[in-house]
Amino acid sequence: MRHLLLLAVLTGLPTAAAAQPPAPPAPAIDPAALGISLDRIERKLEGKSQISAGSPFGGDLKLDFFVGVVAEAPPIDFFADFNVHAGPVPGSAPSHREVIDHLTPEAFRSPTPNLLGMAAWLGVQAYKKLQQERWERVYERYRQRIEAGEDIPAPRPPGQQ
Repeated sequence: MRHLLLLAVLTGLPTAAAAQPPAPPAPAIDPAALGISLDRIERKLEGKSQISAGSPFGGDLKLDFFVGVVAEAPPIDFFADFNVHAGPVPGSAPSHREVIDHLTPEAFRSPTPNLLGMAAWLGVQAYKKLQQERWERVYERYRQRIEAGEDIPAPRPPGQQ
């Protein structure tokens, strides 16, 4: 199987190279249009220079200019743009929250509902409702016994036992 694959690849390579169009010929370059002085290049190649080595320009066509500038240096405040004690440092890596905000589409950025919190709240409310119903049954039996003439202590409401 490998031999067949190798044979197919080797026979396909020359045809792919032959299918490419030939490279276009390089365009002729006119040195006058580029602003090149052939006389100056020939002088440089021959070693002849119109500027002497002792000239203020350095000789051998090295045109060096020095400009003296005298001024007061501006003050440099390294900590002007950021506070190193609080807040992000410019140029540092992004925080986890910034990466998540950047990678998450706007439609999916809404906060997720706290299902466990809602279930716990619903459980607490159901428990309170059951306690209240139990209290009402106990209190109704107590009222009936008092009306029947029994002398018994009053039951305590939920949360006071």
